[in-house]
Amino acid sequence: EKNGSLLGTLFHYGTKTLLKSLEFLTGNEFMSELSDFFDQIQFWQSQLESRLIQVQKLLTDIHTDFILVTSADDAKIQEALDILKNLRLANYHISTIILNRAIPDWLDLIKQGNITDPLLTQIQSYYLTRLDVARKQLKNLLLPLSEIIIPETEQGIQQLNDLDYLLQKLKYYPTFLNQ
Repeated sequence: EKNGSLLGTLFHYGTKTLLKSLEFLTGNEFMSELSDFFDQIQFWQSQLESRLIQVQKLLTDIHTDFILVTSADDAKIQEALDILKNLRLANYHISTIILNRAIPDWLDLIKQGNITDPLLTQIQSYYLTRLDVARKQLKNLLLPLSEIIIPETEQGIQQLNDLDYLLQKLKYYPTFLNQ
């Protein structure tokens, strides 16, 4: 016990000496503000902890869904699979995968037979194969996920009226992963 109280006494005096030195170097007002800062941190700690627990419950609630946005190339699909795995391990619910800029906007013209150039047909085959491979990788997850395929558009989607254009394109492309 004498050892414990000696250690406690040394710690108390060491702390007191350190605080006096800091006060001398930084001034009394700074030390007072520093003390107020730590008092406020202590005051907010329990409220912050409570809020973080509430946020965690909200994020993992069965009614909270997340949407994962990725691209159709192999590296990004692999990243998406890794992210999905980690999110599932953390009990987050992912309901939809968006394949953004998955295929060029003009691909539907080739599909409709409006363009017959052999090179463009090869390009079409490349994009459709890439999209098919990405969809198969995602389908292997055996999750009830919806998929939205967004084409890469020439005009871009920058304003509200561009959304109508995008909506027309989305009607054309397949939309559900688990068909």
